[in-house]
Order: sequence, then C-alpha cells, then structure tokens
Amino acid sequence: MLTHAYGYSAIIGAESELWRSMNALFATLRMPMFFMLAGLFATSWIGRSWSELLRGKVILLMWVYLLWVIVRFLFFSLVPSLIYPSESGSLVRLFAQAVWSSMPTWFLYALAAFFVAAKALSKLRAITQLVATGAISIVFMADLITLPSSLWTGLAEYFFFFLLGAHGSSIIRTRAKTFGGKTVAFALVPIWIAAAWLCQQANLLDVIGVRFALSILALPAGVGLGLLLSRGRLTAYLGKNTMPIYLAHSLVLGGVAVLLSGLPLDSLQTMAAWLTPALTVASVAVSLGVHWLLMRMNVRGVYETPGWLDRKIAPRGTSVATP
Repeated sequence: MLTHAYGYSAIIGAESELWRSMNALFATLRMPMFFMLAGLFATSWIGRSWSELLRGKVILLMWVYLLWVIVRFLFFSLVPSLIYPSESGSLVRLFAQAVWSSMPTWFLYALAAFFVAAKALSKLRAITQLVATGAISIVFMADLITLPSSLWTGLAEYFFFFLLGAHGSSIIRTRAKTFGGKTVAFALVPIWIAAAWLCQQANLLDVIGVRFALSILALPAGVGLGLLLSRGRLTAYLGKNTMPIYLAHSLVLGGVAVLLSGLPLDSLQTMAAWLTPALTVASVAVSLGVHWLLMRMNVRGVYETPGWLDRKIAPRGTSVATP
C-alpha cells in the first residue's frame, strides 16, 4: 500500500526523496515476502488432487481477479486513471487487462498460476525446482529480460519465492518458533537495511544477482519483523483482512489523487513529506470500511466465490452451505 501511495503522490507532483528511498528499499522485501508466505500456506493444497486444488484455490483466485478487473475498469471509466490509463476505454482493453495485466491486483492471477505450476512440478525434486526458478528470478530481477507487463514479469521473478515457502515450510516455521520474532528482527533487519542502502547508493541493484541476494537476506528479516508486529492488536487485525485492503486500496488512492491533482504544484510539494503515509492510512481505512459495509449488507462474492459458483464447482453428492 505504501508503494502505491508513493506512486500516486509522485505522479501528482508531491514526490518525497525520503519515501522514494524507502520504496526502493522495501522493494527487495515486499513481493518476495508476500509470495514466500503464500507458498508457506500452500503446501497442503499442492499435495491434494487436481480437482481439489482447482475447486478450492484456483477458481477462487481467478473469480476474485476477474471480478476486480471489471470493478477497476468501471471505476476508472468514471475516474481518470493517472497511473494505469489502459484500465478504461473499450471492451478490448478490458479483455487485454484480464490476460496481460499491469494492475495492482496481478498478484491474484500470479497466485493461481503458481498453485497450478507448483502442482505440475511436484514430481520433480525440490532442489531442481528451486535452482531452475531461482536462475530465472535472478535474470529477470536484473532486468536482463524485460516484458511489457508487470504480471508476466512478476511470474518470472517471484515463482522461486513461492516454491521456497512451499518447500521450506517446516524449516521456516521451526526456525521462527525457535528464535522468535524479536531476536530475528533485531539481528537481521539492520543488516538487511544496511546492505540494501549500500547497494542502492552504489547503484548496484541492477547488477545481476544483487537484487535477488538482497531479497533472500530480507526474507528472514521480514519474518522476524512480521512476528514482532503480529503481537499488536491492530497489526494482527490488518493481517487477517489483507484481501479487502489489497483489492480496494488503489481505487481509493486513484480517486484521491485525481482530487489532489487540481491543487497548485507548490501546495502539493509542501505536502510531500507526509502525503504518502497519509494516503496509505486513508486507503486502508476506506478499504476496511467498504469491506465492513459489504459484509453488513450481506453482499457475498466480492472477496470470495459466490454461493452459486460454489454450488457449481462442488463435487457431486455434496452440498454447499449458503449464507
């Protein structure tokens, strides 16, 4: 969320050097950590039958993804999109976004693809999977190969981290319990931050292997930091409601950015230091408010598969409870 808030702040002229540097720093942690944690919880699903995997995970992810492609298309057909202009216009653009997405919701498509790919590769040795996907990740993280879509680039960059979480699940859980969040965070977070900052200052991030190595270093630091933060009631609550936040926050940011873009440039520049965190907090709060309202109204199928689809994909001879 902080990354997208910074992006909108920068595009309307309220760019802050502090938040630019912070964004670059956390880029080595953000998506690798997300996909490693997704892989961590994917192990049991990958071990199930194809039909169970497709019904239980893949269809869910693709339903939510396609639904929010349409939601975003409709929203940005009414509100000018400052960062993603391709999200509005003709139905051809709508179809293109579904298969060649550069939207913030691309991670849903990626997760569905990763579940399918991990299942397809499950007969191969774990080390073979990790070496092959790690090599691909190194190449794409160094921008030796570039693709015109963040979706397809992300598939190449982050599949390794999903597999790392899946295959290293038991080790990661054991080490996390053994050392505890406070110990790991205090020991590794400063090392990761220092290494990332030095590489950034020396313009080494695009050197082959550097960004990948920093992401590997960031993972245990991120796990420790996450365990430490999870002790707070607010952070624990946010952690349980990530899907509503991830899906809606960029719409909030897009709408607010359009309103702010009408202000004089000098006024926007005076906001630069605090606008990014303010937009982050506001987008999270509004996203959670929308989720709460939809749940109160008993609107289902926005963040999960709707009842009619559950009944369609349920195995024969079983029933699906309806809300």
